[in-house]
Amino acid sequence: MSEVSGGRRQKSEKPDASADVVDRINAMIRSGALSPGDRLPSEIRFAEQLGVSRSAVTKAYAKLEAFGLIRTVPQSGTFLAGIGGDALTALLSNVMDTDFIAIDTEDINSVYQFRAFVEEMLAATVAETADDAAIQRLEAKAAEVKHRILDGKGTIEDDLLFHLELAELSGRPFFKALLLFITLPMVQVFRRFEKGQRTTRVRERWRRSMAEHDAIVAAIKSRDVEATKEAVRTHFQNAMEFRTDMMASPGTSKK
Repeated sequence: MSEVSGGRRQKSEKPDASADVVDRINAMIRSGALSPGDRLPSEIRFAEQLGVSRSAVTKAYAKLEAFGLIRTVPQSGTFLAGIGGDALTALLSNVMDTDFIAIDTEDINSVYQFRAFVEEMLAATVAETADDAAIQRLEAKAAEVKHRILDGKGTIEDDLLFHLELAELSGRPFFKALLLFITLPMVQVFRRFEKGQRTTRVRERWRRSMAEHDAIVAAIKSRDVEATKEAVRTHFQNAMEFRTDMMASPGTSKK
């Protein structure tokens, strides 16, 4: 990892600097400098401490938040999950391991169908029970994710934040945990197509996917349960078709 020397940051940075950020968090937990539930340094402060770019810290924090290992509280900061120290360090390590959960090509459709079923139920619950403030939160999260994705800096983990917000607002914590579990292998699959490249096909799918997020939010705002379910089904059907096609012909259509 790049280190701070004499108050000056080295210019070079490893491509996997975000993984180094997570490694440092793990080391701090093991040493007792951090405990479950503790507040993490701000992105700027942590970047300065580690001698890495702020974007490396942002990427690491986004990944950890996507998997529920940290949480951001507006105007308060970012906090480690309240999970036992040994379990937390193990989860932190595994999240950064691209081979943590593997999935075969023939399994991907089943995983998508099951996840679509869970999210359809969660989205319908939000449409039926969420108050206006909660729906505004979802709308804001959709806009935030869209901005990250479409400016070319976002990743599949950023996309997951929208879906986790939807699950959070449903008020059904068990199904939020289930969603996180079944999404992890899907993240690993899509990361293969993102790593080291932004193909024309991937960029176009991201544009369509963000529009589909907007359609889900619009249906929820209108309190139309059937339209909400249909928007979720459409989103996952399109995603399933795209990723199945990409798995069949990876590496094509580069810009």
